Amino acid sequence: MGVGDLNDGLGGEDVTHDGAEVLGVRADGHGTADRRYTKAYLHHLIHVKEMLGLQIASIHNLAFYLWLVREARKHILAGDFSSWKSGMVRQMANRL
Repeated sequence: MGVGDLNDGLGGEDVTHDGAEVLGVRADGHGTADRRYTKAYLHHLIHVKEMLGLQIASIHNLAFYLWLVREARKHILAGDFSSWKSGMVRQMANRL
């Protein structure tokens, strides 16, 4: 669900685009960076200390947080936020 360690394969499910793993943790991704850049490319950029790698990672992280807030808002309005939050906290704790 968006949580990953760059030193541990970047986390997330493996989604392919033209045969390469992309950053997206879901097929629809959270943002443009999820669908545009491969995990290998991001890993390379960060490994060689290229600033673009940090920018792509930041865009990915911001898109994930925006998705998370939209989901929270949806569950608040539906009246099931407490149960959704409990499940999400468990899910996120397993990913760290």
